[in-house]
Amino acid sequence: MKSLLFLATILSAHAVLAASLTQDLTEKFKTRISVLDRDMITFRYETKDRKGLQTVDDVVGRITGWGDRFFDESLVSYDVAGPGNYVAIDPYASRSFGQKEPKLYVLTIKKGTRLLNLNKFFAEDETKLIKEIHNKLQCKAKRGADETLIPENEMSFFSLRQSSTLPCRQAAIEIAKDLKVQGIVYGYTASTSLAECRRSTVAINMTSSDAIEYDKTLYFSNEAAIEGTKFGGFVRKLYEEAAGDFSMMLSQNGDYQIPKSLAGRSLPSDKAYSQWKQTYIYNCGAKWSPEEKQSEKLVFAQQQFDKYYKDKELETLLLSFKKAYMAKGQGKAFYFYLGDFKKFLKLTFEVSGLGQDEKTFERWRTLRNTYYSNTADRDELKKMFNTPKLQDEVYLQMAKESEKYVEQASKSELDSPDLYYRILTRLNLSSSYALVFQNEMHLYMGRALMISRDPKKSFAENLVISKQIYKKALKECIQVYSDPNITFDDAQKTECGK
Repeated sequence: MKSLLFLATILSAHAVLAASLTQDLTEKFKTRISVLDRDMITFRYETKDRKGLQTVDDVVGRITGWGDRFFDESLVSYDVAGPGNYVAIDPYASRSFGQKEPKLYVLTIKKGTRLLNLNKFFAEDETKLIKEIHNKLQCKAKRGADETLIPENEMSFFSLRQSSTLPCRQAAIEIAKDLKVQGIVYGYTASTSLAECRRSTVAINMTSSDAIEYDKTLYFSNEAAIEGTKFGGFVRKLYEEAAGDFSMMLSQNGDYQIPKSLAGRSLPSDKAYSQWKQTYIYNCGAKWSPEEKQSEKLVFAQQQFDKYYKDKELETLLLSFKKAYMAKGQGKAFYFYLGDFKKFLKLTFEVSGLGQDEKTFERWRTLRNTYYSNTADRDELKKMFNTPKLQDEVYLQMAKESEKYVEQASKSELDSPDLYYRILTRLNLSSSYALVFQNEMHLYMGRALMISRDPKKSFAENLVISKQIYKKALKECIQVYSDPNITFDDAQKTECGK
């Protein structure tokens, strides 16, 4: 009996401490709250057949209450940001969720909505609090038939809400309630090439039905269109512009078409469309929150920078490689990301100047995936590159430093292929690490990699050489995956494998 009382006392003490830690994390998260200063239009796809939808009220009846599920502590969900109503910031980013029979809901989020931004990198004290809450509450997750403790490298605010352990879900819900959260911003794919818009790769889990203006809802499928506002033509034009983003073409798997009823909407004028985007779309026009602030001069600098790294021949080769890889791997290849392939990771790393021995490369390949959650690996990565800081440590300062730099820079400095390299080194990233970090971003975006680093040549000259090396490597891998005599499994054993 005494042992049971002692155990109960210990568990109670852990619960009290966890509650205190939860309050501390709530206080930290206050700086992550943004309040919308205008209405925002967002997009959600479904595949389920919804027969009988004829009016806006019918559509509203279908979607009311989705978001509120986040606060139901009995509900365990392994959706990335917990249960809720997931929306994208452009109508193409989440198109794959509609599959061959898409149902697109266009939802207007109200001015005044409170968003918790969890897309920003976490400060060390935030990460420490999250881990302590997991450990004190012994947070577990179900993996098939097994229920195990959540490993340290997977601990996050989201894993608290996803946990199969009730007190852990309650902790996440308590934080969201205390902060009056109505939506959670998290990292997700989105178009980064919309004209006159910023680069924001996020989506939102709307956790409150009260935050949606239901009478403005639009719905498009292959069979029907229901419009609470006359924005159909604008949505169509935004879909087509976003679908033309090369990074989206590279990352999307499947040949998905625009919903037929949306394709039939008349397009607005360019001027009207531009004004509509700047008024309603998250990454366009006026800024929603401090971390989104960018000047027109910085947007111009990004556009100038892009012209050096975007390359039509390179894009054609990248799409050909993706097509050959997916065709060869039918039944085994379910997604395509260039950073998974050994040959292109080696090219990414080559610019570091740290040598190309297999041991060093493989160690970096491991550290790039583990340093986020392992202090020893973080220190080892810093030592490897002789860099005072890593990219996640300067993320919050990057936008501010970029803004500051471009305001002071001359026109020739802005129109330069080493623009972001110079900004990154100003943030205390070593030169070798800055170039590798830039390459990793470009792997995802389908931009040219910086591979050559000949000190006798200019940055621009090295970039030209780098493009040639990159294209040659792509052609070699296209040949591997196009060769009928090479199986998919055998291809994985080559440098072009994962």
